[in-house]
Amino acid sequence: MSTIKEAFLSFKNAKRRLEIIFKEENLDITLVDDYAHHPKELQATFDALLELFKNKKIFVIFQPHRYSRFYKLKNDFLEVLKKYRKDINIFITDVYSAGESFNNFDINIKDIAEKLNIKYISHPNQIPIEPNSVYVSIGAGDIYKWLLELKRRILSRNL
Repeated sequence: MSTIKEAFLSFKNAKRRLEIIFKEENLDITLVDDYAHHPKELQATFDALLELFKNKKIFVIFQPHRYSRFYKLKNDFLEVLKKYRKDINIFITDVYSAGESFNNFDINIKDIAEKLNIKYISHPNQIPIEPNSVYVSIGAGDIYKWLLELKRRILSRNL
């Protein structure tokens, strides 16, 4: 095992930064949460995931945070998502508004998903659960709660 991977698996890092939420040993499934909500953070998280979980299928559930941020940095976000979509199974959800109104911004997540050839999802039950996989919620909103639903499905073997 690589030194980086060994250090990661034993390190107690900050909450919501590649935080392991749950591991199911028999199916070899890991649930991870990360707070990344900026394109550079998203890219760093994707790079880390590819290094740490080389032998696993990686599923990312990305929830953009704030309409204003996503609108302002949309091209940067799209560039990062496009760069990694072949190596990581990327799902995108609606924007977590954090109290902002979407009326002020021209953002259509479904169109973005289609353009990038990634999958738009609106509920955690739309995520397939597969053995030998890692599932990562990414965003500063409440997307981490989706991992709780995935955990429930894994434990009940409702895959």
